[in-house]
Amino acid sequence: MSERGSGKSRKSPASKALASKQPAPKAAAPKKAAAVGRKASGAPSAKSKAPAKRAAAASPASVLDPPALLARVVKLESERDRLLAELEKAESRIRALEEGRDQVLSRIDWVIDSLKSLIESEQ
Repeated sequence: MSERGSGKSRKSPASKALASKQPAPKAAAPKKAAAVGRKASGAPSAKSKAPAKRAAAASPASVLDPPALLARVVKLESERDRLLAELEKAESRIRALEEGRDQVLSRIDWVIDSLKSLIESEQ
C-alpha cells in the first residue's frame, strides 16, 4: 500500500518539531508590502519617470515655446527641401527612362518597317 493513502507522514518527528517552531510564511508578506511602500515613497522608478516626461513634452507651454517652434520649422523645412530634391531626381530619372523607351520603340518600328520592305521587295 502507498504512503500517500495511509495517512502517515514522511517527515521525521524532529522535522515536524522544527516545522511547528518556524513562523508561518504569512509573516513574510507584510515585510514585502512594507518594502513596496518604501519603494513607492522613495525616489521615483523608471516607469513613473516616463509618463512625467511624456506629460511635460505634451504640455501646451512646451508646444508653444518659440525656440522649440523655430527648431521644428527649421527641421521641417530641411526635410521638405530634401524631399523636393529627391522628387526632382526621381522625375528626371523617369524622363530619362521614358526617352529611352521611346527610342527603343522607334527602333523596333524601324526594324519592322525594314522587314516589311524586304518581304515586299522579294515578292
